[in-house]
Amino acid sequence: MIKKDYNIGLDIGATSVGFAGIDEQYNPIKLKGKTVVGVNLFEEGQTAADRRGFRTTRRRLNRRKWRLSLLEEFFDLYITPVDPTFFARLKESNLSPKDNNKNFSGSLLFPDITDQKFYEEYPTIYHLRYALMTENKKFDLRAIFLAIHHMIKYRGNFLNSTPVAHFDTSKIDFAGDFNELNSLYLNEDPNNIFEINLQNVKEISDILLDHSIKKFDKQKQVAKLLLTSQNNKELDKINKQIATQISKAILGYNFSLNEILKIEAEDKSKWKLNFSSADIDDKLPNLISELDESQESILNIILSLYSRLTLNGIVPSGMSLSEAMIDKYDTHKEHLDLLKKYVKTLPIKNRKEIAEVYAEYVGNSSKKTGHISQEEFYKAVKKNLDKSETAQKILGLISEEKFMPKQRTNQNGVIPYQLHQKELDQIIVNQSQYYPWLAELNPVKEHKDAKYKLDELIAFRVPYYVGPLIDPKTTPQTEQGNKNASFAWMVRKENGRITPWNFDKKVDRISSANNFIKRMTTKDTYLIGEDVLPAHNLIYERFKVLNELNMIRVNGHKLDVPVKQNIYNDLFKQHKTVTKKRLINYLQSNLQMPERPQITGLSDPEKFNSQLSSYIDLQKILGSEIVDDANKQDDLEKIIEWSTVFEDSRIYKVKLQEIEWLTEKQKNELVSHRYQGWGRLSKKLLVELKDKNGSSIIDLLWNSQRTFMEIQSRPEFAEQIANENQDKLTEDNYEDVLDAAYTSPQNKKAIRQVIKVVDDIVKAAGKAPKFISLEFARSDERSDRVKARKTQIQKIYETTAKELLKDDQLIKELGSVSDLSDRLYLYFTQLGRDIYTGKPINIDEISTMYDIDHILPQAFIKDDSLDNRVLVRRQDNNAKSDNVPALKFGKMKPFWNELQKHGLISKRKLNNLQTNPESIDKFKAVGFVNRQLVETRQVIKLAANILASCYPDSKIIEVKASLTHQMRESFNLIKNRDVNDYHHAVDAYLSAFVGQYLYNRYPKLQPYFVYGQFKKFDKQSTRIGMKTNHFNFLYDLEPEGKNVKIKKPTKIINKETGEIIGDRDELVTKLNRVYKRQLTVCNISSKSQVSRGCALKIMLPV
Repeated sequence: MIKKDYNIGLDIGATSVGFAGIDEQYNPIKLKGKTVVGVNLFEEGQTAADRRGFRTTRRRLNRRKWRLSLLEEFFDLYITPVDPTFFARLKESNLSPKDNNKNFSGSLLFPDITDQKFYEEYPTIYHLRYALMTENKKFDLRAIFLAIHHMIKYRGNFLNSTPVAHFDTSKIDFAGDFNELNSLYLNEDPNNIFEINLQNVKEISDILLDHSIKKFDKQKQVAKLLLTSQNNKELDKINKQIATQISKAILGYNFSLNEILKIEAEDKSKWKLNFSSADIDDKLPNLISELDESQESILNIILSLYSRLTLNGIVPSGMSLSEAMIDKYDTHKEHLDLLKKYVKTLPIKNRKEIAEVYAEYVGNSSKKTGHISQEEFYKAVKKNLDKSETAQKILGLISEEKFMPKQRTNQNGVIPYQLHQKELDQIIVNQSQYYPWLAELNPVKEHKDAKYKLDELIAFRVPYYVGPLIDPKTTPQTEQGNKNASFAWMVRKENGRITPWNFDKKVDRISSANNFIKRMTTKDTYLIGEDVLPAHNLIYERFKVLNELNMIRVNGHKLDVPVKQNIYNDLFKQHKTVTKKRLINYLQSNLQMPERPQITGLSDPEKFNSQLSSYIDLQKILGSEIVDDANKQDDLEKIIEWSTVFEDSRIYKVKLQEIEWLTEKQKNELVSHRYQGWGRLSKKLLVELKDKNGSSIIDLLWNSQRTFMEIQSRPEFAEQIANENQDKLTEDNYEDVLDAAYTSPQNKKAIRQVIKVVDDIVKAAGKAPKFISLEFARSDERSDRVKARKTQIQKIYETTAKELLKDDQLIKELGSVSDLSDRLYLYFTQLGRDIYTGKPINIDEISTMYDIDHILPQAFIKDDSLDNRVLVRRQDNNAKSDNVPALKFGKMKPFWNELQKHGLISKRKLNNLQTNPESIDKFKAVGFVNRQLVETRQVIKLAANILASCYPDSKIIEVKASLTHQMRESFNLIKNRDVNDYHHAVDAYLSAFVGQYLYNRYPKLQPYFVYGQFKKFDKQSTRIGMKTNHFNFLYDLEPEGKNVKIKKPTKIINKETGEIIGDRDELVTKLNRVYKRQLTVCNISSKSQVSRGCALKIMLPV
């Protein structure tokens, strides 16, 4: 128990929580005989991707077993009288002869005729399938079962919706796909069009479907035929590369996706793909998440072309699947004889090597290395080939990629279920004359494409929106039952066993689909528990467009509200892609600008990233009157939500029946338009929260120049958000809130550990703390912006700043360096000149003769960003001392303006260069305070929300990581992560120290760092920075600088109240004492883990 007030400091990381408890004199407190300063360590929270993958695989295999068990039931009545133990023997066929549980031995499938004789007649399952389809004789019922068993077990994919009766592997709609690609490229970049030459479609089709042409030659020829000249040498060069990459992609070669999609990637290696590689399913989802709608559509069309061409290669036109596989078998056998003939001429060592690689290639190797790919096999064989005629024949087959083909490869993933169902129907027709029950008709009359009952076992699949066939309401209340139910959402119509033939009688598709929508919807980043809007929701797209418009500047100024509204109506409502060039043309023609306006603030330098795509789509389908009708907005939102959720067009169309005013034609057109992705904000946040004038966030985005971040941080909205979140949170439901929160698994786990750590301290203390100071550690990884410095400057030199370069000297220097340090970055952004004097800088002397100077002195504001640093001659820097450039080097303002105008320095950096601390207005003052004190990361807000809910009497202080870093630098408190984890405890103490100090020293600034306090800055509080003559809020604590004329008083006083906060020397002594103690003694605890799963890789909490 502790009687006096105490405060807790927390340093929260991905794998640790540093904690410290201090009293009001900044001394660490003791509880139960131990100093409350320490670290709790735990494994980093992992995403559910791996577990979800295992769960999906288990579910897929279980459904396969379910289908096969139904097949057994179908045949059981007829096979059992003929062979009573057939199914029992079949189940044991994979057991070792030495297995004691094996009840049968010898020929397990056909003991009467022997398995050996059967395999001699039918070497592969495809030989049996083909015979069943073509030979007009009565086959053994067991053989029919085995053939159909194989079809149902490996039934193929469902990517193609063409009915079985019309499915043809040779029918590939090249013209339609190429035309769609042209439209998508036009949408993406109207100024630099890549266009496929549609006049060459017939010739391209003939080449791609001609199996006598080598694949390498196909790629070269198709790349040339795809290209349409734009009569622009530079553009044609870019387009030639795109055409080359597309031709490589569809033919299964390595290709660069970033070049196809015109993406400037810093890490180009991650964009290198091969559709035929084994890991393509792992790579694609990560890249798709970075693409916009048009880019994803381009990728899908190219992937579809690859799949259909690959399928045509596996099953050539005019052949059935079994015929194609038999042909592969015969070719392989013929080539094996050729290889054996050649191997006999080689030395023993080479014979052995080829024998080993062949065994690994076909999967008969005893080695643990497993199978090798065709490419690796070819490479090994080529290494052992000589100049003989046989060897050259083998080499020619390898170069054509036709040597020793296998029936089972990863390319079989492109085989659709229709090919298997076609063969099944032929077997049923051929054998039903001997076994009439095989042709039992499908009881599901609606499925006209699946004529027979057995067809349903191939053609039916459980809809993804129904999920696991488990009813959460009737699942047994056991540990495993609860675990299964947590991943299920199906709703039943009636009890009983579910089969493909009674699925719609037993399962409520619509209710299950509605439950699926609820599960799919993620939660708002700001409002806890609120469902986010689909990415293409009309409100969300409007928000994104308005927010981006409010961020841009024309000639250094924000758009006037009427101008912005006109741009929205005249450009964004008319065009899916609004480019920079289109905006410039619009401004020149409508605002009569005499010169080409300078547009800045765009994320993409060439175009806006946001668009009103769904508005334009719906306008074309439904008309402007309906889309703009306020009474129809709820229905339009449902249409977009259903389109986003349901990939299955059938259930989407069923849902559209709920909207009575839609016509059949409109429904059919809507079904063909699919939307993907979710936003990060809710309708409640954007539309329902209002300010005192009754304006929502979306209203203010339309009627003002403010951005979303500016609006939501205003006290009237920030207070409403905090109140809504507190209403949602209670002590017993923060786990539910965390589960649904839009944050990473690492953050969720860290917050859970924080709650446990604080609970332990409070339990030992017997009372809640007065303050809890939070600091979230930032990632140590270099950001993409830093990694892309060189590319960024190269692009600026080539475009906006081209006219400022007098010669190519800077471009040569930039090309000669591999990575840009801060000094080099500043050198190139200053055009190789001293920013204070304009004199040229010798690049060879930047480390010896030049300093990096803080524009606004550190005594005034602690800002180490590149926006507050410049490269200057050491002599000039010393002369500047603690003055600001605006006072001493004001004559350089034209040069600074040119740098900013051409994108070499930011607007904020220009403001810093021109700032005079003696004449700061209240708006700049608030900006400085915000940057120093306000923590904007949502994970901090989430942690503060939950802690405030658990401990309503404690004040939650959000401490920016930069402030504790400043303390470490000022007092030389070295952090060494490699030795131990003690530094987390020191950071926690610093968090508690800084939080308590700020609270006591700046009471009028508390709304900026105390969670739940909202107060507008009045005239008095906006002048705090001016009164103290600085915005460095730890200035009074920091040591004296060198050659200081006026000494700082040791007593730290709150100048607003006159209260003495403490003695600087005493506080520093306490700080150093704690630091030195924690270097040797620290309370360390670790979260226990249970290791389970594959090689103990999956860590589960105790």
